[in-house]
Amino acid sequence: MLMSENIHRDYYKEHFNSLVHLNKYFDNESKIPKVSFNQRTPFREIITQNAISKAEKGFRIFISPCMVDSKAPNHYIYDDKKTFLSIRKRIDLDLDWGGKIQYLDCNNDKEISNETQNHIIRTIVESMERGPITGAYIQNIRLFLLNFSKKNELQSSSKIKRLIKETFFDTIKAAGLRIAEPIYRLEITTPFSKAKELAIILRLKRAYLLGIKKSESNVTISANIPIIELKDFRSSLSQFTANQAMFSLKFLKYQKIPKCVQDRFIG
Repeated sequence: MLMSENIHRDYYKEHFNSLVHLNKYFDNESKIPKVSFNQRTPFREIITQNAISKAEKGFRIFISPCMVDSKAPNHYIYDDKKTFLSIRKRIDLDLDWGGKIQYLDCNNDKEISNETQNHIIRTIVESMERGPITGAYIQNIRLFLLNFSKKNELQSSSKIKRLIKETFFDTIKAAGLRIAEPIYRLEITTPFSKAKELAIILRLKRAYLLGIKKSESNVTISANIPIIELKDFRSSLSQFTANQAMFSLKFLKYQKIPKCVQDRFIG
């Protein structure tokens, strides 16, 4: 049986093209440098806790995780003082890279104009395209805009954009950022004699084994595995099984990297 592969190309090509760009960093330093990349990294950055900006810009941004079943907070705490939120308007956006943003206008002053509001949302979405850890997209945030006064609104659009970006990044860095990596469903059909050793190899690659199915002379191993662990996988599998294996890959989800692994990546 010749070595062959069946790959869902869209996600796989996107993730592996960016891994090619990162290979020199993993090979030489075993970590991701804290810089933005010209090509998209295969990761996503997600927030894990609430964070609020300082009031020095004349307004505040309050950020919280926006997951499927999470409820919007009704207050924030700053300097040990609890402040309740009054929501004027809510806008939910699904983003091109698979994340989402929930924007909530909580201004105490007169409601800001639609033009200014759209400008603020566009600036936030642009800011989410480059996370501060790896330069990857930021996923799923709930953003409350607080005390954005008429005085702020009268400033030039370029100044509003700069203030929003600066405030967003100052706040997002305090929101418990974690790296999420693409997880793939991997199925390998291999001779029975290689199955046990192959299962051990997959565990060492942080794979989660789902099951093993036996046939007459072969077994099929199913596992969920981080895409970054599959660098050079095809050639390694071919060599290990003497071209007697087949495998398929299908994108499954993004999942938080274990903290110990993340620390190794970012130094």
